Amino acid sequence: MTYVFLDTCIYNRIVTQGQPGSTVECFEELKKLAQEGKVRAIVPEVVVLEFEKFSEGLDNEWSAAIDKLKKEVADACAKKQWNEIAAVRESIIPHIETEAAKEKAAFPDRIKAVKEWLGLASAATVPFDSEIWLKAKRRLMSGRFPPQEPPSEQAKKDNRTKDDKKDQDAAIIESVLKVLPTGEKLYFCSENVKDFGLAVRDKGNERHILHPLLAKELPNTTYFTDLCSLVEAIKSGKEPPLPTAEEVEKAVEVAAVISETDRFAGYGPSSEAQGVVGIESEGAIESVSMRKKRRFLFLKYLYETTGGSTMQYVAEEEIGKALGCTPDELEEPSLYLRGARLITGVSGPKVALTHRGVVEVEAAVGK
Repeated sequence: MTYVFLDTCIYNRIVTQGQPGSTVECFEELKKLAQEGKVRAIVPEVVVLEFEKFSEGLDNEWSAAIDKLKKEVADACAKKQWNEIAAVRESIIPHIETEAAKEKAAFPDRIKAVKEWLGLASAATVPFDSEIWLKAKRRLMSGRFPPQEPPSEQAKKDNRTKDDKKDQDAAIIESVLKVLPTGEKLYFCSENVKDFGLAVRDKGNERHILHPLLAKELPNTTYFTDLCSLVEAIKSGKEPPLPTAEEVEKAVEVAAVISETDRFAGYGPSSEAQGVVGIESEGAIESVSMRKKRRFLFLKYLYETTGGSTMQYVAEEEIGKALGCTPDELEEPSLYLRGARLITGVSGPKVALTHRGVVEVEAAVGK
């Protein structure tokens, strides 16, 4: 028997269809496989509660996001344009409104389908009780959970902390462990690789694995970032190849560097952030040179500051101050990133991301 766990983000994606990979069609195929007894779903109550919160607030969040998009488009269209494209320009907002209304109309049926799946009698449901909560807290306190990134700026404004998310994620792992029979195969599906897994890169290809801290207790686990890949693996009987021990070790090192970088991105140029660039870190990061870290910090800062845009330029002086680097220290990463065609600029002093640079950052952080 293959057990399947879908994280809340996958159910959210089934409803919104905002990104490819977790289509309604693949969800229907998974339900059919469950009805045939080929898979069994693991449904922690934590996920049920998270999905209820998401579905209740979806209409308002959707409307706010569409309004923001329309404003951004309207502002762009307000700029002087070639007269011959006026008809096209005027059709953009109505097109957005039509497509948004069409998607929104489909939400109730999709939400109902997800809730029916979460309530399946054949599913291995796990109540969120004091036992799960205490085990999750012990897991976090004992360091048996992947380190988490700091709260985003929006989370700070909303008075939310990463501790809230960590508690829930650790409770998910405890819930899975409670009902998964020893030795049984688990297909674990979550877009949130930073929370549960690692990205393993080999010759330009990227695949994902459960984080070693979790894999110790869930050794027979295959990690997926989208539902359709999971369903295809079940149907074909072909799983992604397992990485070598060397690849896993390298992925852990990279994740450690990214974790330090995320602490910088989350808290700004504080004394803690200065330490990331100013001294060699201990542990797994020791094998990664300061030069490589500075290059990545440069690129990540540019990505965060511009929102991943290739059209917005940032002064290198600003980047240097944010990273705590002197002009001489910043020269090497700037030249390297230009040579690698990850950033572009006209002889300084301002630089912008290239498309390749955007892809590199997003691949590194698991977006």
